[in-house]
Amino acid sequence: MSLWPLVAGGCRQDGHTFPPEVGDHLIAKYAVRSIVDIGCGYGFSTKCFLDKGLGAIGIEGFRPALDDNKCPRQYLMEHHYTVGPLRVAAPTK
Repeated sequence: MSLWPLVAGGCRQDGHTFPPEVGDHLIAKYAVRSIVDIGCGYGFSTKCFLDKGLGAIGIEGFRPALDDNKCPRQYLMEHHYTVGPLRVAAPTK
C-alpha cells in the first residue's frame, strides 16, 4: 500500500504536511524528478515521493524521527540546523 493517500491533512501520522494534490501538481507542472525534503520528520512525504519514482533525500535533525523513519536510511541525512549550515562536498569527477 502506498503512503501517498495518507499524507493529506487529518493523517494521524503526519498532520503537518501538504495534501497529496499539491505534490502531484508540482511534479506535473515543473516536471520534478528529484526533491530534497528539509525537515522531513518521520519521512512520510519523502517516502511518498520515492514511491512515485522520484529521487528523494530527507534531511532531519530530530533523532527519534530518524530512528523511526519511513524511508530507508540511505535516503536520509542527519543534520540539525541549529548547529550551522549543512555542508555537502561537491561530487568528484
